[in-house]
Amino acid sequence: DFSENPTFPSPQFRDLVMLRKTIIAAALAAASLAPAAEAADVRMYGIIDTGIIVENNRNGVNGTECTAREEFGVNLGPRVGLVANEDLGNGLKVKMQLESLFESDNGAMRFNRLFGGESSLAVIGRFGEFAAGRMGALTSPFGHWGMFGLEATPFGFGWGRAGGVHWMQGGDRLDNALSWASPELAGGLTLYAQYSFQTGSNPVPGVEEADTEDNNRRAALGFKYRTPKVTFAGTVDRIMHPAPETGASWSGARDSTLASLAVNFLVADNVRLYVMGQMFRDFYTVPRTPVYTPVSLIGSNNLADENARGVSGRGFDGYVLGLNAKIGLWGGDLMLTSAYDDIEYKGHVKAGAETGLKRWLLGAAYEYPLSKRTHLYGAANWTHGSGLFDSDNFEDTSDPNSEQVMFGITHFF
Repeated sequence: DFSENPTFPSPQFRDLVMLRKTIIAAALAAASLAPAAEAADVRMYGIIDTGIIVENNRNGVNGTECTAREEFGVNLGPRVGLVANEDLGNGLKVKMQLESLFESDNGAMRFNRLFGGESSLAVIGRFGEFAAGRMGALTSPFGHWGMFGLEATPFGFGWGRAGGVHWMQGGDRLDNALSWASPELAGGLTLYAQYSFQTGSNPVPGVEEADTEDNNRRAALGFKYRTPKVTFAGTVDRIMHPAPETGASWSGARDSTLASLAVNFLVADNVRLYVMGQMFRDFYTVPRTPVYTPVSLIGSNNLADENARGVSGRGFDGYVLGLNAKIGLWGGDLMLTSAYDDIEYKGHVKAGAETGLKRWLLGAAYEYPLSKRTHLYGAANWTHGSGLFDSDNFEDTSDPNSEQVMFGITHFF
């Protein structure tokens, strides 16, 4: 130790020795942490997906317009994620998942959040799995907790207007959520429960108000019964809206109810059919990406004077039906989709205003794996609407009447 000897003959040698001592100390510290690092299994994963969409859109009263654009996430949403698992012993485990979504065509961060896809911490044991944080709603196709969406359609949430989020209700991610999944019970049955203290739709997303009733909350129950050949899945959701005096987006609206049921089954070795249905009451949005609102569909001039925001009193009631298929073909997967929405707005409107809307969808997609990590794909879809979904009600590309053709590439890492 020469720290007390300022006359040491070589400053360079002094610095070198101090540097070596620092490196050794850091190495010893790292070695002391090594058992903890080895006890946890940490994995990084990601997806990048970019494609081209060519769209022939009715464009409302402005006439038909054909456009081409580069788009991210045509097949799967680009993301980078971290998953960590630690075995605590006695059948108890801890799991962490952080997932950041981004737009691969320009590098932008989705939802203006670092971990907008998922941010959750879970404990797993004989009681099942219990998680807290931001995660997919049970009815959605998003992530580990979106247990209904991918059983209802093989298209998931991608594929332009053919994706389930565009025509199914309830496909959301939830902030401030608690989720539970039971252990697999006899015969392949799993039960689910979920509650969000604030869904992320408050005026400041993700921030809970002090009073419970001032928040948009969501509760859901679900089940999944899986065998090698058939899977049944169902959910019931209840969305509780804020009190009228809060001034939040849906304050004063009635609570919303959604029931969803799906079954998919093998009809041949490489052919799986998907049948789904939903019924909902008092929803204040209609599925699209992003969603339609009463004001955008009906028009402010057609809403009653006491219903200027479209959320006073009743909302949209309706049902959704879907028939889909996934077929192994030529080394890849052919996916077919058809869906029908029948919806009516029950809120107060002026005399003679249209309140009903119907929408039909047909689509097909083909995905071919060049390798385990890289897939090519192509797809096409057709949508047509009537009533409130008639072209005359729109002035831009939000018009649901369109045809899309798309192709691109997905890489997993």
